[in-house]
Amino acid sequence: MEAMPTPTPTALLPTPTPTPVHLNPYHVIQQSVVKIISRTSQGAFQGSGVMVGRGDHVITNAHVIDGAIGTIEVSFHPESGPPVVTKGQVLFIDEHVDLALIKVENPVGEPIEVSRGLPALGDTLVLGGFPKIGGETLTATRGTVAGFDSNGAVIKFDGQLGHGNSGGPAVNTEGKMVGIATMTSSEPSGGKLGLLLSITALGHRVVRALLEDSQLETQGSDFRYLLEVVGIPADATVPEGWDIVVNFGYFDMRAPGTATDVLDKDYRVVGIFTRDLVAGESAEEILDRIVAESEGGFDIVPDSQIDPPDGFSGCVLVYSDSRFEMSNFGARGSVIGNGWVSVAGLHTRFCVGQTATKTVIGYVESPNRESSKEDGQLLSSSITILSD
Repeated sequence: MEAMPTPTPTALLPTPTPTPVHLNPYHVIQQSVVKIISRTSQGAFQGSGVMVGRGDHVITNAHVIDGAIGTIEVSFHPESGPPVVTKGQVLFIDEHVDLALIKVENPVGEPIEVSRGLPALGDTLVLGGFPKIGGETLTATRGTVAGFDSNGAVIKFDGQLGHGNSGGPAVNTEGKMVGIATMTSSEPSGGKLGLLLSITALGHRVVRALLEDSQLETQGSDFRYLLEVVGIPADATVPEGWDIVVNFGYFDMRAPGTATDVLDKDYRVVGIFTRDLVAGESAEEILDRIVAESEGGFDIVPDSQIDPPDGFSGCVLVYSDSRFEMSNFGARGSVIGNGWVSVAGLHTRFCVGQTATKTVIGYVESPNRESSKEDGQLLSSSITILSD
């Protein structure tokens, strides 16, 4: 590896305030929540679910469809008029986490937008679902975040949550889903609380199942994915043999032999993620924010002019000489711990693209500066940003 020049200290920049997104949480609940009826040998059971992806997938609890025989009935209930009913098949189920993914025959409702971060203690949430009492029509209840459990995988909710609410989404005041209802907990000494599976628990396996079911086509031995189903306006073509890591708003592909906790000659990672759109913020300002928020973890590599790939408007090459974590950097927060984890001795090329509604950041990680130049072509050939 070539010798690195003495890094110039990076001044911390003030973080611009994201432009508020005014989505009425009750309107989101009305458009995205569905009723689920599963029939078992013990009879019919009712639960709730939420539309994700492009409107042809539903996330719910595993216990909502436990023991289901045949197809599952999924119905969308508009504010007025008859419900829209379709059938669904289970694509994925994890009874340990209590999650399931259903694919419906016909799209119903609107896919929900998923938050990239956990709510804070005391935040207001709106929960939508079809509880047994009044379960013929949609019910929306309001409450607050009362606490967390299991390292943030479970959110305690002090609002109403009854039988039949299971699988329904909890939405923050920005209209983004932060979790789904799973059960109530009633303790004589602690009162009654609802428990929500947070976006941390929703990630990885169920989101990967959603992405792989939405695979577009093969190009030779490569695989092409439409990342819009996970909230990224982009396509990704993954070379044969490469692994993928995915969550809502995040996607990366890793070359064979790549271990993200050890840096060696086989290390190659190409990825893309979304951030909040800030009105009037340029690509250069976004890149400055990334470097500043690393608090000295990233140093800009001098004389590293980079021609942005198609769809991107600006790039920067940075270097990290020691392993560090960025807990306040909302990029990989739902993928590795609560922040970006950088391997010692790594070069990272960040490139920014912006659509009408989102900021997207592509990146390439390489073991040295020269291979970073070569691997930079992977971003151009593997990631295509789509217009809104």
